[in-house]
Amino acid sequence: MMGNPTTSVFLNKTTPAAPTGQQNIAFASDNATPQQSVTASDPVMVGDTGAGGLAGNVPAPATGDAAAGKFLKADGSWQTPQMVIVFMIAAATTGTAVTPPGRLVAPRSGSVRKCKVIVNTVDTGTVLTFRIKQNGTSVFTADNSVATSTTVGTILTFTNLTSTPLPVAADDVFTLDIISGSAVWAITIQLE
Repeated sequence: MMGNPTTSVFLNKTTPAAPTGQQNIAFASDNATPQQSVTASDPVMVGDTGAGGLAGNVPAPATGDAAAGKFLKADGSWQTPQMVIVFMIAAATTGTAVTPPGRLVAPRSGSVRKCKVIVNTVDTGTVLTFRIKQNGTSVFTADNSVATSTTVGTILTFTNLTSTPLPVAADDVFTLDIISGSAVWAITIQLE
């Protein structure tokens, strides 16, 4: 037990100021008399929102975060890693199941938020329509199409996923089906 101080002691978290990028310890008192109890706690980190964050204790992960493969982002939140699944098509003919035998397997758990398409060659007479399935179920609310007037090199973004983010488990199987197209079309399609 500490004896009575001969001078006043001020315990606060603002004075003196903490060094740049750090936070002072926070103090709390029960204000009891004749004896007061004081506790000290290290504050939780403040994540970066564009102007930098502040050092502190890392926020505790929730139950299941480790199993989900989550990581701590600079903004102070626990997030699932983003997944990228890529299909490269040299001849997008109607009825084609791409990437022989037509399947890609997710190497780990994660999530995707959108579908990007880069157009490499265009068939000016046939619209290209495609569907991506995850374990046999479409990941889109409707099939996506690339117009015949699309310029080579154009990057298109589709956000009509059935959920955003779309959760991906390790070993999920993805397939790409060409609903309409031709052997002239060449595109790269990726979920990211």
